[in-house]
Amino acid sequence: MRTVEPTKPSELSSASLPIELPHHGKVYFAVFSPNGRRVVTASGDGAAHLWDADSGRALGEPLRHEGMVWHVAFSPDGRRVVTASRDGTARLWDAESGRALSEPLRHESWVWRATFSPDGRRVVTASEDKTARLWDVE
Repeated sequence: MRTVEPTKPSELSSASLPIELPHHGKVYFAVFSPNGRRVVTASGDGAAHLWDADSGRALGEPLRHEGMVWHVAFSPDGRRVVTASRDGTARLWDAESGRALSEPLRHESWVWRATFSPDGRRVVTASEDKTARLWDVE
C-alpha cells in the first residue's frame, strides 16, 4: 500500500489561487461560456454579470432585472445569455453587448431556471407558478 503525503502550501501552484468576481449581492449561479472564455453569474443584486474568465474583469454593464436573478445560461454558440429572475421573467441578452434581445418572457411568479435547447432555437423556463414553458427565440 502506498501512502500519499499531504501537499504543503509552498508546493501549491499559483494556478490554484482563485480569481474573485465581486458582487453586491449573493451569487446564486455561475457558468462558463461554451468556449470557456467568459463566465456569467446570477446575483441577488438584481442582475446577471458577464466576466472575462482569464482576468476576472467585468464585461459591460450588468444585465438588469427588477428582482434577484436565480439562474443564467449561455446559448450553445455562446452569443446569447438567458436569465431567470424573481421578477417573474426570463430575459434574452446579447452576450457581447449586453443588449436585451426581446421582450421579457413572462410567468405569473418567480422564474427559477431558464436554459437553451441544444440547437439554440428555443428556451425552456421553470417557474414558481407551477409551469414550465417553451419559447421560440430564434
